[in-house]
Amino acid sequence: GFDWEMTPNCRDTIGKACKEVETKIVDGELFLRCDSMMCCYYKDEAATREVLIDGWYATGDLCTQDAEGYLRLTGRKKNMIILSNGENISPEEIESKLSLCPEISEILIGVEKDRLCAHIYPASLLDENQTAIHQFLDSYNRTVPTYKQIHLLHVYKEPFAKTQVGKM
Repeated sequence: GFDWEMTPNCRDTIGKACKEVETKIVDGELFLRCDSMMCCYYKDEAATREVLIDGWYATGDLCTQDAEGYLRLTGRKKNMIILSNGENISPEEIESKLSLCPEISEILIGVEKDRLCAHIYPASLLDENQTAIHQFLDSYNRTVPTYKQIHLLHVYKEPFAKTQVGKM
C-alpha cells in the first residue's frame, strides 16, 4: 500500500497521495505511478497487462479529485452497472446515500429488467419501518436523474450472507 496524506479536515476523502506518488483519473478510474510500483503479477502476464498501462497502475477504483488534490472514492470499476441506454452507475454511490436511512440495516443495489433494484435488510420488519424506508426511497428518487432512481425493492428477513472479511 501507499502512504496517503492524513486528512482530518476532509473526512469524506481518502486524502491525497504522498509526494512520491503521481495520480491521474482516466474515465473515472484512479491511476497511480511511482518508483516503488509493482512490476508485474507473479506468473500472470495477462493480469499484468490489464493493470499496468504505460507504467501507470490502473487501480480499478472509481473516484473524483478536487482542485486541492483530495480523492473521493465513488465505487469499483468491476461493480459498475451499465444500463441498455449506456448510462454507467456506481452501485456503491447509491448504496452510501441510501444507507443514511436509519431504518436500513444493509443494502445492495442491483439491476433487474434494466431498472435499478434495492435489496434491503431493514433494521426492523415493523410496518412503520417499512413506511419510513419507502418515504426515504421516494425522497431519494426525487433528487436524482431517472436512470439513478430505484424502481424495484426487495426486503429481506435475514441479513445478507458475508465473506470471512465481512463483505456481502
